[in-house]
Amino acid sequence: MGEPTFSLQVGSSANGVPVLTFHGYYSQQGGEAVEAQVAAALDRGQKNVILDLTKCTIINSPGIAKLMDVVMKVVDDFRGKLVLVGLDNSKKQFLTMTGVLPLATAVSTLAEAERAMSG
Repeated sequence: MGEPTFSLQVGSSANGVPVLTFHGYYSQQGGEAVEAQVAAALDRGQKNVILDLTKCTIINSPGIAKLMDVVMKVVDDFRGKLVLVGLDNSKKQFLTMTGVLPLATAVSTLAEAERAMSG
């Protein structure tokens, strides 16, 4: 059986913040794809990122580890902001227990994420 599938679309919000929209299974492979796109944004001088996980079906432990790497890079290394969109209650609880959410901000919609970036 192969690696569970995912897709990642890259766009930007109305105010120019990178928006990464993740679909499917967030494993280490998916986390590495997100990490590469965030690194590219940081290299362009964009220190704030929106990660839309509305269509993310599940996040496994290696995926959480990669997500924590991304959060630490954005928030600690670059003094930026990472906003997570569309988390269900179980993902919110898991990300809180693992320490991701105290560092990142969780909101329900992309519009809320854009407001969080301007505030």
